[in-house]
Amino acid sequence: MHGTINKIKKIVTKSWKEFNLLTLFTPLMLAGGIVLFLLSDSVAHMEGIGPNTFKVALENIAFLILVPAILISYLRFCIERSLFFLWFTSILFSLFCREVHWDWASNGIYVLLILLMFIAIIFYEKLEPQISSSAFINLFIAGILCYSISNFLLDHNWLQISKEYRSDIKFRKSLEEFIETGGHSIMAMITLLTPALTSKKSIKIIDNKID
Repeated sequence: MHGTINKIKKIVTKSWKEFNLLTLFTPLMLAGGIVLFLLSDSVAHMEGIGPNTFKVALENIAFLILVPAILISYLRFCIERSLFFLWFTSILFSLFCREVHWDWASNGIYVLLILLMFIAIIFYEKLEPQISSSAFINLFIAGILCYSISNFLLDHNWLQISKEYRSDIKFRKSLEEFIETGGHSIMAMITLLTPALTSKKSIKIIDNKID
């Protein structure tokens, strides 16, 4: 237990050094931009827009984001022999399962993600070359914040937005779906922007640990 606590402290300390505080504003700016869009005159006078238009469209877009991201992440695992991308593919697949809306996925997704976080802690040394990179840390935190705003604040109505408010577009649900899609997009960016293992030495270290 003491060793695990020390490992967590090491991870937090190293991650904090790479963390950019401006990352915290990214989800807020995204949410603000979406609110302005949904309340704009262009949406108010847009033809063919119904209560579920944005919800249905964004749920379909989620698959168009997550499926390619899963494939890219898995391909990078195969090509770069990077265990990080195998782990990250599992995270993306968990998000995909939630979008399918299987009965178990509503609450099961949180169990899966917590399990994957524990795996990341246990095998941190093997994932460290990329999981401790500035690109991953900042994008991952931004993505998590987007999901938090979407699922915990909006879906559970902690912000107390009435369902009757702009019911013509189901404002609260539309806002939730837009921000969640933003989270998916940020997670997809991780598959492209996380640096590759740049040296044979790094790959050799990982191979030795696997053996």
